[in-house]
Amino acid sequence: YGSWYTTSGTYNHTLTGSNGCDSVVTLNLTINTGSAVFAGLDTNICSGNDLILSASSSVKLTYNVTASSSSDYTFSGSASGSDPPLAVTVGDTLVFNVNSPGHPFLIKTNNTTGTTGAITVPNNGTSSGTITWLPDTPGTYYYICEYHAGMVGTITVSTDANTYAWSNGVTNGAAFTPVNGYYVVTSTTNSGCTSQDSLLVTIVPSEDASFSYDTTNYCTIGSDPTPTITGTTGGAFTATPSGLTIDANSGLIDLSASTVGTYTVQYITSSNQCADTTTFDVTVTVCADNDGDGIPDYLDDDDDNDGISDIDEGTGDSDGDGVPDYLDLDSDNDGIYDVVEGGNGNQDTNGDGVIDNNDSGFTDTDNDGMADAADGTTSPDTDGDGIADYLDIDSDNDGIFDVVEGGDGVLDTNNDGVVDSNDTGYTDSDGDGMSDNTESTTEPNTDGDNIPDYLDLDSDNDGIFDVVEGGDGASDTNGDGVIDSNDSGFADADGDGMSDNSETTTEPDHDGDGVEDYLDLDSDNDGIYDVVEGGD
Repeated sequence: YGSWYTTSGTYNHTLTGSNGCDSVVTLNLTINTGSAVFAGLDTNICSGNDLILSASSSVKLTYNVTASSSSDYTFSGSASGSDPPLAVTVGDTLVFNVNSPGHPFLIKTNNTTGTTGAITVPNNGTSSGTITWLPDTPGTYYYICEYHAGMVGTITVSTDANTYAWSNGVTNGAAFTPVNGYYVVTSTTNSGCTSQDSLLVTIVPSEDASFSYDTTNYCTIGSDPTPTITGTTGGAFTATPSGLTIDANSGLIDLSASTVGTYTVQYITSSNQCADTTTFDVTVTVCADNDGDGIPDYLDDDDDNDGISDIDEGTGDSDGDGVPDYLDLDSDNDGIYDVVEGGNGNQDTNGDGVIDNNDSGFTDTDNDGMADAADGTTSPDTDGDGIADYLDIDSDNDGIFDVVEGGDGVLDTNNDGVVDSNDTGYTDSDGDGMSDNTESTTEPNTDGDNIPDYLDLDSDNDGIFDVVEGGDGASDTNGDGVIDSNDSGFADADGDGMSDNSETTTEPDHDGDGVEDYLDLDSDNDGIYDVVEGGD
């Protein structure tokens, strides 16, 4: 009575009453071994990620190991005696303080001498030092001398039999979505002994690497693209394989400096714990740019810069020269640039058949490959026959080929109204669809009335229609100066914009002075102006 007991056993105590009578009290005491629980280290975790908490109960067992001969190891501390068996639990910490010169102390998976089967643990096999082992797998292991088979003992590692109850409804070993705060675990042994530990969980905001380029395919001549970052900014861009020239900070791709190929662009938000990474594939190709304006044809509204949109010109080849109209600077081969016949000749200030940055006043603010001033232009159809002038070989329906009135008649050696490969001396060395020797021609305006002859019904202003002086007056049955569907017998079976029966007419030169009548102010050289003789 009044005594403290620290070991298991049976204890008797005799009590003597005031009347001198004695009584004996017997205490059968069992002291269960407790164990410390380890909740784990404080944890930082990225938001949105699951966490698994796995507690373990462990004790620290310290063994002092010596050897006085080659027959046994002598233990003291947490176990004592010669080669005692050791019983531990997964998660325990075993510390062996070895002082056995000449008898290397090994922890192994077998009980044979040598080092085969030795577990991987620092200092295993020492004769003078400390081995610390935390077994994590149940089973039977051995400690044994490297050289002497009699110096051996068993180490039995048992499964952790304790139960663990976490606060906040967390199940030990099961994934869950955590919140900021402390998590407390209670460990209970088979004998009912309990212990507690806790850890702190801190939620770290996750970064977002979401980004994209406006498309996946780019041309080496295109505008350099910059990605749109919809997530966390301030990260770094890289690309694989090598060959893509990319700015690490902005992600801008230098297309002209890049090698053709397909690349994976990677964006990493930072080097922080909760950094994010995303990839985006881009392909760089060589694309056609017919007019050399830096805008690839597939994005260019006017691939030949003639001021007529590709949509209007279409993919046909009106003059059959092998160059489609949308790339042809003279789609009807009449020797007059399409830019002139299309109504935008005044914008071609250098007279090269295209409207580009070599021309005064050129702008393309919407970067669509077509001059701003040419956007929306409706191509003229001067004679109203449903064929735009740039496709019409007789734009004013006066029965005289545009190639003649445009100043290039001599180059139409077969007199079919076009200058092409069927004509003697024809060349198109630059492949732009227009005869080389017509490209420098300025369309005549004989009478100086600001209407070029190929659109003028009276090119010499003598009061006589060109259709009359050109030899086709009889076909102009209604006398309006043009041969069209309003005239009896009109036909244009080949759809070239010129009356069929006027296509073979050779413009007369009655006085043989080398000036055709429709341009001659005195067609018969009689000294009287045609305007007088014509009644005007």
